Amino acid sequence: IQYGWFPKDSKIFNYRTGIDFEMLSRIKDGNLENMEVSPEFEITFKSGYSSFTGVAFRKEGVLEDFDLPENVIVPAGDYSFRGIHGFINSPKTKKFVATIGYQAGEFYDGKRVSFELSPEFNLSSSLQLSGTYKIDHVNFSARSQEFTTSIARLKLTYMLNIKISMSSFVQYNESDNILITNFRLRYNPK
Repeated sequence: IQYGWFPKDSKIFNYRTGIDFEMLSRIKDGNLENMEVSPEFEITFKSGYSSFTGVAFRKEGVLEDFDLPENVIVPAGDYSFRGIHGFINSPKTKKFVATIGYQAGEFYDGKRVSFELSPEFNLSSSLQLSGTYKIDHVNFSARSQEFTTSIARLKLTYMLNIKISMSSFVQYNESDNILITNFRLRYNPK
């Protein structure tokens, strides 16, 4: 559910406020798998800059222990936690566009802080280079466990015309020491 409005005689293009709700139940036993309620607020300026923030309240039903990087384990159980998340965008119509994202708060029985930087270079009307770097730090102080991970992505897109485009994607995951690549050729006959 959301509501937005456009102020008159202002540098602000619009405001938007709302609430996001998601819930999944397990097929196996019908109990709660996860649920999130997140009040949100977004503001967009006439210059093209925008900012978004949300406060998330989550519940998770974990049936079995699961592993995280650096031998960190989240034990089975029911968890309730909350946090804040959001981003700031520069205008999407410029040659250089940037998004800065953040997330902080509780994470199961610990705490998490994440930052993400996503620059995008519109080199021409047909060629775009974009990247993302994300770093996460998670700390379970009661269990004396913590880890920090990062992921780096690079994407190159070339649009020959409105029917044919190509994109190449490379991602490096530091915690698993894995490099993933992908190439896509897209043809749209219409």
